[in-house]
Amino acid sequence: MNALALSPEQIISGVFAWVLGSSKAFEGAEPVDPDTLALQRLTHSLSPAQAASLWAYLQAVAHLDSQLRRRALDAAAAMEPAEHWESRALPVLCGALERASGPLTAAGLLKSPPPELVSAIDSFVQEAASSSPGARKPLAGLKPIVFQHPADRALLNAFQSLPLAGKLSAGVMDFVARQTELSLLSNGILVTPSSLPTLHGAYLEACRTLDVPEPFPPLFVVSGVANAFCVGADRPFLQVSSSLVNLLKRDELLFILGHELGHALCGHTKHHTLASALRDISGGLLSSVTLGLSNALLNATVAPALAAWCRQSELSADRAGLLACGSLGAALRALAKLAGHPLVYFKELHAASLLDQARLYSETLAASRMDRARNAANLWSASHPPAVVRAAELLGWAEDGSFTEILDADPGTLARLADVISADPNTHLLASRALQALTAWAADSFDVPRSQAGPLLRRMVYDQTAPAGTPLESILRIEMRACKARASTLEYVLGVLVSSGTEAQLVEISVPASPAWEDAPASLREELVRRGGKEVVRLLFTVEESSLADSFSPAA
Repeated sequence: MNALALSPEQIISGVFAWVLGSSKAFEGAEPVDPDTLALQRLTHSLSPAQAASLWAYLQAVAHLDSQLRRRALDAAAAMEPAEHWESRALPVLCGALERASGPLTAAGLLKSPPPELVSAIDSFVQEAASSSPGARKPLAGLKPIVFQHPADRALLNAFQSLPLAGKLSAGVMDFVARQTELSLLSNGILVTPSSLPTLHGAYLEACRTLDVPEPFPPLFVVSGVANAFCVGADRPFLQVSSSLVNLLKRDELLFILGHELGHALCGHTKHHTLASALRDISGGLLSSVTLGLSNALLNATVAPALAAWCRQSELSADRAGLLACGSLGAALRALAKLAGHPLVYFKELHAASLLDQARLYSETLAASRMDRARNAANLWSASHPPAVVRAAELLGWAEDGSFTEILDADPGTLARLADVISADPNTHLLASRALQALTAWAADSFDVPRSQAGPLLRRMVYDQTAPAGTPLESILRIEMRACKARASTLEYVLGVLVSSGTEAQLVEISVPASPAWEDAPASLREELVRRGGKEVVRLLFTVEESSLADSFSPAA
């Protein structure tokens, strides 16, 4: 069964089967574990009423059966109910179970719940389903670096180091940006409270959620194919086509508006304008705005580096869009519509189907070196990553808890996050890859959802917060070793010391980071050169004084 295309009935029956450890009671339902359930929640496969009802029945099982308590609570945790709602619901559940007549088993409760429990659950599920989320919480103090994809920053720095990159961007901006703004003023519709009040309200919400400084960039609606973009530098402005607005629901539109605002916040627009000019302008005009450089020189140097960065910048903007709309399901539906999902079949659009295709895409590339070469040729000058890659990247960012960590953060926490990742972009990129590998290992090893393991590990590494009282409390120490494989390449391996009764076990985890010497953090390269050695060990977390240095060796 495809875990990303389950009906609500299959999800609920599958969760019950997983909790009971048997599919017999639910007519052979395929078990749905907490990670799969968390994905279904993120993609909004369950309605608010269904999600609240499922959470309530899992809590009832946990209260009734001590042997199934851990499994039921793990599944319930994947639903992430609001804390205030949870505190009100639990006493009602417990009271209903105490009033129920006759002996109850977990399987019997799930297949044929007593009327007292059904009535209690129905009452507060209606409350949860009918409550409107209202406007999204403004992320006061949000800095772009907090959501910016680390590869975006690294490749932008690489592009800006190219000779004449700055002069090229300035020359194009002087000509193209003003020309585009004049075209929009003459041919587009400026979005205001009087011209397009509903769209203006959505735009204000996106701006305030992302803490965009006022005055907000002007937004124009134009005719044409489904598209949106942001241009300008010191004064960026946004454009969205009327056909795209017609295609999207409000939460999907918030994703698109947040995406374009993300470009403005991250400072992408100047270089995007240059990339667009190099693709579209020709002849003598091209020479006048590109300092007379030949097409051949531009195509061999500036264009490929700029296109590579543009693709990564879209991943940062997608994260801003997800923060603005607050829904992975809405973001995936918007991407599917942009990828060409037929209008006549919009009612059949299942957001998670794009993730199925992303998985097939990844498996196809992994299986064939020739397909990887063909794919690289396809992307050589592309300005955007494939839609399935964008979907998979957003899923990974949401699944490991990074997305909800920002949504739930207060201004002080957002400022701390910005400080943590504001160093060398290559350091941030390597740290991200290491934490992704750690999260995947911890989720599998300790049987916890990635959305729970990710934030725990980030607090351990960034804040040195001990995991006492959490599923990861047996982790004693984490180190990372950078080893010179050859003169110009490095390998990165994590060493995790895990308590096992009276002993400790060393686990080695390979980090899927770029092996190129120039992609390594500057401080790490300097230390390797200074020591004249072949390896450097960095302590990431510890709750004890012992070191792994004597026993740690890179995995083969």
